[in-house]
Order: sequence, then C-alpha cells, then structure tokens
Amino acid sequence: MLAEVTSILEHELVEEISDIRQAVDRLLSAVPLDDKWFGISLEFTAYAVRKPELRQIMVAREQDIADALLPMIEVMLARAGRQVTDRDALGRAIAAIHDGTMTQCVMEPDNPANRERRTDLFLRVVLSFSTEIESADPPPRRD
Repeated sequence: MLAEVTSILEHELVEEISDIRQAVDRLLSAVPLDDKWFGISLEFTAYAVRKPELRQIMVAREQDIADALLPMIEVMLARAGRQVTDRDALGRAIAAIHDGTMTQCVMEPDNPANRERRTDLFLRVVLSFSTEIESADPPPRRD
C-alpha cells in the first residue's frame, strides 16, 4: 500500500499546487481509506500491545511511512509556499491523525462530515508544523 501511495504522490508532484488546502487535499486523496486494511492494522496493533517485543516493529513501520511520505509532502508544501519546521513531529502527527480519523471514516463511510473534518484536522496540523516561506526579494521601497 505504501508503494501505491508513494506512486500517486510522485504523480501529484508534477501537478500545479496553488495553496495549502489543495496540497492537503491531494495528500489525502492519495491515502486510501480501506476498511479491510484498517481492520488488519488494528488487529496487529492490538496484538503488538500485548506482545512488547512487537512494539518496535510498529514504531519502525510508522517511521518508514513517515520517511517515505515526508519528502513528497515537503515538496507539495513548498509549492504552496510553506516549509516544514519539525519533520519528526509532523510525521508522527500525520500518522496519528490518519489512524484516528480513519476510524471515523470507516465506521460511517456515508457521512461526508467525517471526511471534511479529516481534511480540516490535517490542514490544521500541517499549518502547525510549517511556516510560510519568506520571499528572497527585498520589500518594495517607499520613496
């Protein structure tokens, strides 16, 4: 699944991005909300909680996902005029938001408000862990 998401995002990198909301929309459109995969992931997570030796596998999995997605997210944000200020925090926050909002979206797949709230939450987190890129041009003179 990660390879599919990465492939979709790589394609998105060639498309024009006009603002931060559009960057978030494109990111989320690349990440599937698959109830079967979600169920398997939840089962394995529950199993890993009971088996401490598996916890590091879960941590490594989350890190691998962040490591694969963050470079593309950074490019998309740069095209929207923003730069990431804390890569680790953004990667962890995106994983947490994905997992939490996926539960809502899978449980109520016909409720469009869940997807809208998911997008809004992602947008707020991206804004929290990024800043506007300052222009290299000096401000205009006022003579």
